[in-house]
Amino acid sequence: MRISAPLLALALAAWTGPGAAPGALGAPSSPPSYFPMAPFELALAADLVVIGTVGECGAPRHEFDPPFTQPAATFVLRVEEVVAGDVEPGDLVVRQFQDWTCASRYTRYREGQRALFHLAYDRTPEGEVDASTPPRPMGAGNEGECPLLGDLVLTRGQGWPREERVVHRLGQHGQYGFLGVAVPRSEFVAAVRGLRRAYRLRPNPDAPYWVRRGTLEQRVGDEELERLRNSSTTAGRLVAATEKRARRR
Repeated sequence: MRISAPLLALALAAWTGPGAAPGALGAPSSPPSYFPMAPFELALAADLVVIGTVGECGAPRHEFDPPFTQPAATFVLRVEEVVAGDVEPGDLVVRQFQDWTCASRYTRYREGQRALFHLAYDRTPEGEVDASTPPRPMGAGNEGECPLLGDLVLTRGQGWPREERVVHRLGQHGQYGFLGVAVPRSEFVAAVRGLRRAYRLRPNPDAPYWVRRGTLEQRVGDEELERLRNSSTTAGRLVAATEKRARRR
C-alpha cells in the first residue's frame, strides 16, 4: 500500500515518544516506512507493563477525524497486576489506540476486554518522560496490546516462528480474530521481568525513533543471562533478539 507523505506524517504524529512505532524515517527524501515493534523492544522500551481489564471507554477517534491536535479518546484500565513500571494496581486512564491507514485494532474498545499492555508516556524534547498526559499502547500497529485468552497472552510475535502465529478467536462468541502467538501468562510475565533486569535501553533523544536508535546496556553477568535464556522458550527468544539487536550497533 502506498501512502502519501502528508497523510503518513499526520498519522505518525499520534505516536510520538517511545511508542512511536513508525520506523526510522531517514533523510527527508526517503520513502516513509513502518516497522512493527518486536516483543523484546516492547519489553525494554515500555514505561509501564501491566495486566488489566478495560473499563469505561470514550468514543473512538479515527485518522480522518479533525484534527490530531484534539485530545485522544481514552479508556479506564483496571490494573490487576503490575509487571513493570511505577504504577499501583487500580484504575489507570490510558489513551486509546487510534486506527489509521496501515493498522487497526482487532475491534473497538469495549468494557471487559482483558490484556497485557505495554504502555508509554510522551517524551519531552530532551527525551524525559512527560506524565502530564495519559500513557498509550506502544506501536503504530498496536503491538503493545496483547489480549488475554484465558491464561494465555497473545503477542503478535514479530520475528518469532511464522508457523506459531495463528488466528485466535476473541469476544464472547469468538467473533473477533487476532493473529499472534499464544504464551502462558506466567511465562510471558517472568520473561519480560527477567529481560528488563538483564538489559537497559538508553534512549537517544536526538533520534526520530529512539527504540531502534537507543543504546543497549547489559546489566547482569553472562551466567545470569544464560540462566534467563534457558528459563523458558519466551525468555530465550527475548534474549536472542536483544543480543542480535546489540550486535548490529
